[in-house]
Amino acid sequence: MVSVRLAEERDGEKWDAYVNRSTTGTFYHLFGWKQVLEKTYKLQPYYLVALGQGDEIVGTLPLFLMRNILFKKFLISNPFSNYCGVCADSEAIADQLIESAKSIGIERNTQYLELRCLGESSGRPDQIRGEFVNMMLDLSQGADNIWNNQASGTVRNRVRKAMKNGLEFDAGKNYLNEFYNIFSQNMRDLGTPIHSNDFFRNILETFPDSTEILVVKHEAQVIGSMFCFSFGSTISEPWVSTLRSHSCYCPADFLYWEAVKHACEKGLQEFDFGRSTVNAGTFKFKKKWGAVPVPMHYHYYLNRADHVPEVNAVDNKYQLAVDIWKKSPLVFTNAIGPALVKYLPEL
Repeated sequence: MVSVRLAEERDGEKWDAYVNRSTTGTFYHLFGWKQVLEKTYKLQPYYLVALGQGDEIVGTLPLFLMRNILFKKFLISNPFSNYCGVCADSEAIADQLIESAKSIGIERNTQYLELRCLGESSGRPDQIRGEFVNMMLDLSQGADNIWNNQASGTVRNRVRKAMKNGLEFDAGKNYLNEFYNIFSQNMRDLGTPIHSNDFFRNILETFPDSTEILVVKHEAQVIGSMFCFSFGSTISEPWVSTLRSHSCYCPADFLYWEAVKHACEKGLQEFDFGRSTVNAGTFKFKKKWGAVPVPMHYHYYLNRADHVPEVNAVDNKYQLAVDIWKKSPLVFTNAIGPALVKYLPEL
């Protein structure tokens, strides 16, 4: 007999132990995200835990109640992540967790429940979006094999050019401000609101043993940075940027190559390049490293809504706001962006 209830703070250690041993657990399932998103954006968490015999955890589903830009409510697992969803011992337990989540959605008068799933689609959602893939690179054969047999000639040439330009690599949490300065510039130039610096600081403080910041320098100046986390045998880079003013030095290629080597030296087996749309620019860049696509399926269980929301869709009605944002001073976008981000879970 399996029962489902809301997790309490005292469940955190057992929750993480379960996620770490589960075949479907990911970094985004860890209990610490509850603290990060509550502390940073004051989001309301609904962490569901399934308990089996002896009150042993047999499934988890982290959820947050959010509002979109039109203030309509929805439940999501998990905001600001590429994937999360249900982590359970069986499909029957997963279904039980989903039913509990749907009940919360009804109680809170939400538009829908969204679960972001990595891998093949399962379950019985009302609708599915499947335009994204997650690009994964096998590290098990080592950096030399990736360089000689997987990375394209274009990648190798650009890395060599970066080396001739004297670029240098370093790693350390002390680079948070440099990372944020570069990332915020790029996000502004894309017309996209940015997370607060506290968001990244809270991640570093909550997961001190599994997070790090990698940087590339030119003449002692940081010109590119990558915010990484490790889970199990996988390293992921959800946030990375380089200065466009220094693109002639090929900092992005150099940073990724050094990150791959760094991961191999740590004994990690997989490099998660993150989410892309098939044949988009980022997809083609990641494919040049030998990364292969893993399907992603966003599952929607509708409540008040009658259709799924657009995901990263270009909407002309927002184009004017995007154009204005791109031309705004950085001090303005950095100040206003975090107030908008909590309504934009895709970020």
